[in-house]
Amino acid sequence: MLRIIEEHNDNWINNCYLKNCKPYPNNKLSFILEYVERKGEKVIVNEIKSNFVNEIFEFKGYYFQYIYGQGVLIKIYLKKNLKLLLSL
Repeated sequence: MLRIIEEHNDNWINNCYLKNCKPYPNNKLSFILEYVERKGEKVIVNEIKSNFVNEIFEFKGYYFQYIYGQGVLIKIYLKKNLKLLLSL
């Protein structure tokens, strides 16, 4: 998981903006996100706040947060200390 998160570093984000796109998940991360939506457990985590409608899934030691607005913002947290690992 950490390797896939590293693939979405500053170079990835800059390349997305150069294509006139907001940063988005690559194919591997998209597959994982779809899998988590089907197999993960939907939870409520009071420590993770959002001003918009959101869903949080727990899966294999991570929290996957989907924030819905004019698009979808995806955040991935490490479960044990709620460290933000990725925000797209």
